[in-house]
Amino acid sequence: MQRRPKSLFASLLALGMAGPIVLALFVAALQSFQQADLVSRWVETELRETGTALAADPTLLTHYRESAQQARIRLTLLDENGAVISDTAGLAAGTSLNNEPDVYLARTVEHGTHRDTRDGIDTTYFCRQLGIRQHPISYLRVSCPTFALTHLSTGTDVPGQLVRSIWFWFVTLGFTLMSTIISIVAVRRIRKPLLKATSALTNLGELSWEPRLEDDGRGEVADLGAAFNRAVGTLGTEFTRLERRSGELEQSARFLETVLGAMIEGVIVVDSRQCVTYANSAASTLLGSRFNAQQMTGRQVLEVVRNQKMDQTVRAIFSGQDRLRTELELIGVQRSLNLFATRLSGGPTPGAVLVLHDITDLRRLERLRREFVSNVSHELKTPLAAIEAYVETLLNGAVHDTNACDRFLRGIETQAQRLHQLIQDLLKLARIESGNEAFEIIELPAVASIRSIIEENLPLADSKQVAVEFADTDEIFLKADAKGFHTIIENLLTNAIKYTANGGRIKFVVGNDGNGFARIDIQDTGIGIATEHQVRIFERFYRVDEARSRDAGGTGLGLAIVKHLCQVFGGSVAVSSEPQVGSIFTVMLPLA
Repeated sequence: MQRRPKSLFASLLALGMAGPIVLALFVAALQSFQQADLVSRWVETELRETGTALAADPTLLTHYRESAQQARIRLTLLDENGAVISDTAGLAAGTSLNNEPDVYLARTVEHGTHRDTRDGIDTTYFCRQLGIRQHPISYLRVSCPTFALTHLSTGTDVPGQLVRSIWFWFVTLGFTLMSTIISIVAVRRIRKPLLKATSALTNLGELSWEPRLEDDGRGEVADLGAAFNRAVGTLGTEFTRLERRSGELEQSARFLETVLGAMIEGVIVVDSRQCVTYANSAASTLLGSRFNAQQMTGRQVLEVVRNQKMDQTVRAIFSGQDRLRTELELIGVQRSLNLFATRLSGGPTPGAVLVLHDITDLRRLERLRREFVSNVSHELKTPLAAIEAYVETLLNGAVHDTNACDRFLRGIETQAQRLHQLIQDLLKLARIESGNEAFEIIELPAVASIRSIIEENLPLADSKQVAVEFADTDEIFLKADAKGFHTIIENLLTNAIKYTANGGRIKFVVGNDGNGFARIDIQDTGIGIATEHQVRIFERFYRVDEARSRDAGGTGLGLAIVKHLCQVFGGSVAVSSEPQVGSIFTVMLPLA
């Protein structure tokens, strides 16, 4: 980071040194130009005077020859075609010099100058038109070593000029040294705050607001430091505020993401291209999508879940609707969803929020309620219709027939008992579900209680010649209500007896499952239950074979009561069955 101040220092120092040198060169060039101008004017004067004399008397060239050779000057007379007439250096007459630059210029603009190095000597050539047309001599050409021109024009010797040049360059060197020293002092004064500014900017790039530029109270540098400090202070305050605001926004985003992630409702946010920008995990679960919440981001809604109704709802939102509500039926996952779609504010529509609520259980309960009402009405209607028929027959005269009257009255009694039992079961089931039924949870001996229930129902089993067996086992104590446990075992036992053919067998097996539960298996060799019915066998009024169930005297509520009682006691009930082979009902209740 220090390279730029050093480079600046070197540049300023070089500028301080180069300035005097350039100035000296400029002065030298100016002096040389002035000297050359003086020489040029002298040569012009000499050429004019000498040319006039030679034009008047060409024999004077012989007179000039000796003095010209002593002065290292060469004189040449030329005719109008540029050919040599006479030359002090012995150049042969008739030699053409017409192609020489100075001669060509003299023929064109009356006089010309040319400088060239010949035989290792820097020589300057001057040629002038004499203007005497009737005389064969038309041009005078003079050549001389360049260094001798100053002596000829000023009369000063070369050593003197050399001494003056040495003094001139010595003064120039001194001025250069002085300028260099002044430049070093000035550059150091500028370099120090620049280095501080560089360090401050480096710290600023690393988000460190110290150190600042010191205020030395001198000139523009002090103003620059003060302005820099104010700017850094303002920037630091603003950055701190933005950093705090960024932290708050990040915390809010995490909080919002946590809340949305914990919701059981699915939330999906789509942008203006109908691509998912956010989806919580519940959305992926409810939709049964093959993508998880992260994989859903960036995909089209129709790609995430191929549901035409959902796609139409999203399109309607982007067509101008503010909010829509619809219900989706997802066949693949057997789920019903409520979809609430809301358009985000702005124009054109920047996006929409989709909220998915699972109403599968609600629809199932509504279906069960409808079925329950239908089943209750049907179950109540059957005994009431039978009683009504018996009464109508008796009123029509059968009451006077002793045998018919007795049979009809017994039928009325049977249907009344059945109606009473149905109402009692409904009331019991309603009390259990509502939590209004009072239970006394005690440590109950399971083996002794089951043996007692078997003894009570042996007459029914003997009437169908069904053998009831109980495997020998140690006593197990469980937590349950005595009457409720009696109802569970008796309902399962009487069902097993009713649906087991004459000569069949029922077996009880009681044990510890090793997980804190007592396991009670009731095995029979009855008609069995098909697999498609096993998942619904514990629903109210559900019958595998309605006609046979009613003939057996059941209300269709026994297994529903068993299931709810097991749940109240903290246990469960399950069935495993095979048609024409038998069934196994398993009751799990917590151990004491």
